[in-house]
Amino acid sequence: MPDPAVRRFLLAGAAVPLAVSVVGLGLQAWALPDLPDPVARHWGFDGHPDGFGSPTTSVVLTAVIGLGLPALLAGSALPGLRRGDRGASYRFMAAVSAGTTTFLVVLMTALLLAQRGLADAAEADTVFLPLGLAALAGVALGWVAWRVQPAAPERRATWRPALPADLDAQTSWSHEVVASPVALALLVAGTLATAGLTVGAWLFADREATWVLGATTLLLVTALAATAAFHVRVDAEGLSVRSVAGVPWFHVPLEDVEEVGVARINPVGEFGGWGLRWVPGRFGLVLRAGEAIVVSRRGRSQFVVTVDDAETGAALLAALAAQHHEA
Repeated sequence: MPDPAVRRFLLAGAAVPLAVSVVGLGLQAWALPDLPDPVARHWGFDGHPDGFGSPTTSVVLTAVIGLGLPALLAGSALPGLRRGDRGASYRFMAAVSAGTTTFLVVLMTALLLAQRGLADAAEADTVFLPLGLAALAGVALGWVAWRVQPAAPERRATWRPALPADLDAQTSWSHEVVASPVALALLVAGTLATAGLTVGAWLFADREATWVLGATTLLLVTALAATAAFHVRVDAEGLSVRSVAGVPWFHVPLEDVEEVGVARINPVGEFGGWGLRWVPGRFGLVLRAGEAIVVSRRGRSQFVVTVDDAETGAALLAALAAQHHEA
C-alpha cells in the first residue's frame, strides 16, 4: 500500500487540480456553441476586453495549463517522496499545484461562460468579478491541499554524513557545475520570448510596454550569465562557490562548518526549481538534480550546492573543518 504521505500528495497535488481542469473543460465545451467568435481573451487595466481570439484556442490553452501544470509539478516532486524524502517543500508543491491550477482554470472558464449569448465579445462584462472568484477558489483549494497532507518532519532519505578525507593525500578540491539542460532551456526560452515581445512592443510604438519588457529581458540575460555555471572549491579557507561571471559569490569559512554531508537533490521537489534557491532551513545553488554537498552552518541555515564528485569535496571539507576546530 502506498505511503500515506505519497497518497495524500497525489490526491492534493494531482487528483484535485486535474478534476478541476476536467470540469472546467467540460463547461467550456458545453458553452462553445453559444460563444461569439472571436471571444474576448484579454482585459485591460480598466477591466474591459481589449484582446480577442478564437474560442477554440481558449479551450486548448485551458487544457494545456490545467492538465500540464499539475502533471509537471506533481510529477517532479513524486520521485523524492517515493524514495523517503519529507518536509514542508513537498506539501507546498502540492498546494501550489492545486491553488494555481484552480485559479487559472476557474478564471478562464468563468470568462468564457460570461460571454455566452453575446453577439459581440466587446460587450463582455469587466474581468473583476471572475478574477475575484478565481482568486478565492485558488486560495481555498491551495489551503485545503496544504491541510490534507501530513505535517511530516523534514527528512531526506539520501542524506549521509561525509567521512573525513586523508589530508596527507589532498588539501584542495575544485569542480565546475553547469546548469542542467532543462534549466538552461527554460531560462533561454523565457529570455527569447521576452525579447521577442520587446521587439513587438517597440514596432507597435507601445513605449511603456517596451520599457518594461526591455528591462525584463535585460534582467533575464543577466540572470542567465550569472547562474549558468559556477566554480566550486574546497581548501583551507573553506567552501567557495563563485559564478563564472564573477558574481554571485558565496563562501562558508571553516569556523562556520558544523557538519558536512552528501545528498541527492530533486530541484523541483525540494527547492521548487533551479538556480539560487531558499526553502526553510536551507539555501544554496541548485543547478541540476543529483549529488550535492550539504553544509550545516553555525547559527544559520544549511548551505547546499549540487556538483559532480560531491562526496570527494564533502570529505575534504569535513576533514579540514575538523582540523580547524581541533586547532
